Amino acid sequence: MANIIIIEDDERVTREMTRFLREQNNDNQIRHFKSSEQFIKRYSGTNRNEDLTKNEQSLGLAYYNVDELKQMDSLDFTDQEPFAGEHLKMVLSLPELTPLKISINQPGQVFQLEIDKIIGNKNIFNLLIPEEFKKHWVSCQENIMQSKNSGQCHFIFPLKNAKQTWLLSAKFYNSTKDQIEVTFDNLLLTEKGRSTLKREINNRADTAAKELDMLSYIDLIIVKNGLVEADTRDWVSATRAHLKENNFFPQEKTTRFIVTKYEDDGVSKSTLFHQYIDDLITLPLDRLLFLQKIDIILNLPNVTKPRFLFLQPLQKQIELSKKTRLENFNDLSISITNPIALRAGLASTFFFNFPNQEEPIR
Repeated sequence: MANIIIIEDDERVTREMTRFLREQNNDNQIRHFKSSEQFIKRYSGTNRNEDLTKNEQSLGLAYYNVDELKQMDSLDFTDQEPFAGEHLKMVLSLPELTPLKISINQPGQVFQLEIDKIIGNKNIFNLLIPEEFKKHWVSCQENIMQSKNSGQCHFIFPLKNAKQTWLLSAKFYNSTKDQIEVTFDNLLLTEKGRSTLKREINNRADTAAKELDMLSYIDLIIVKNGLVEADTRDWVSATRAHLKENNFFPQEKTTRFIVTKYEDDGVSKSTLFHQYIDDLITLPLDRLLFLQKIDIILNLPNVTKPRFLFLQPLQKQIELSKKTRLENFNDLSISITNPIALRAGLASTFFFNFPNQEEPIR
């Protein structure tokens, strides 16, 4: 399953593209916009983390989507205290978040463990956080590293040991080069804490009722050339930077971009070559080619086995041409930029132009 944005002003093309994307994977989540301005208005200036800053507890839940919040709310939380006293303070190492020091008001166990079992244990949180929420602990670690010199970081998460499950609030602050402090609070000790999840679920549901639920991350953006005010390449760079900054990148991946154009629109394909544009697809769409390209791009950087277009044995030698960037050259060799390494022994012919020279040199 993938979260996909389509920016296209032709409804016929939009419907066709949506149908193909459903064929690629029926679980794909697809959102449509008729212009880049509509998309930017929806996803820019409305940082999904900023949307949740109306109260402090909501900020700590910014990592989760509605389904994950409901799943969290269904956990069997215990009233037994996870530690003695109102707060628990720890000093953690960076970047692993390994406990180095624990400060509590009263002696006793922490998370039903002896303190010496926690100090120095770099896997302690991975062991205690339920499996379905561990990916958000990783995101929390990344955000701490990004924001550790500019302020606090807040994270709410469940912690489980044996038959006991707690809902904890963690506030990270006072970071140094290799350490950071954190204060834990047991949210379920207060009536305010008990209502946090349900209130957040209701807030998200209200937002979804007004318009389609905003995607929590974006795997792919398909945008038609000409529907952006700026140069398409500049728009892709700026949009990608915004998505990364505001945590719309998919887990352990990057948002991919496809640009579409008509073959005869007068725009040279070379003007759309860009490091962040993963593919250029011409309209009208070729169904099988489109499906195979989508399949490949959504699985990058992994190699995808063809399932829409298939390899066939060929007894003839064929020639392929592509435009690439010439980086350096001298009397003995040349250096080019290519996404993958060329096979050793591959016979190649290069054509290039010097500045202000019309005839290519072979």
